[in-house]
Amino acid sequence: MTKPARGLSSALLLMSCSLATFAKDKEHLPLPPSLMSAKAVYIDNRGGYAELGDRAYQALREWGRFQVVQDRSQADLIFRLAVNVRDTAQRAYTWTVLSVIDAKTGDLLWSESEVWGPFRWSESATKRAIGELRKRIDAQTAHATTP
Repeated sequence: MTKPARGLSSALLLMSCSLATFAKDKEHLPLPPSLMSAKAVYIDNRGGYAELGDRAYQALREWGRFQVVQDRSQADLIFRLAVNVRDTAQRAYTWTVLSVIDAKTGDLLWSESEVWGPFRWSESATKRAIGELRKRIDAQTAHATTP
């Protein structure tokens, strides 16, 4: 390999390592303490599709962090599910919105929306939204335990 080619290879390697480090160190505003300490969740499915509630229940059971309760008064958090639809001349867009609400105060603590669509059928939008919350909680927990 020639010197210029070696230099270019080194520069590309350094740049890719820097980008990987930057992506890994992406910081978020810390999640509220009431969300981080919650134990019980009530699923409020306002999306009009029973499958939304089923997917949320499955994702929460797989995660194992929260106990899903049937009585709203026993919940620390409410996971409110909704569906939004936007029609354009070319196509209709549908997405699931997950809003995480403090059951005691009614404050919105976190929200995520995930699009349904032809390229996203492999995993439900509801599970992806809960997966995003899981990533955030896991990252914040790991950051808090790192010295």
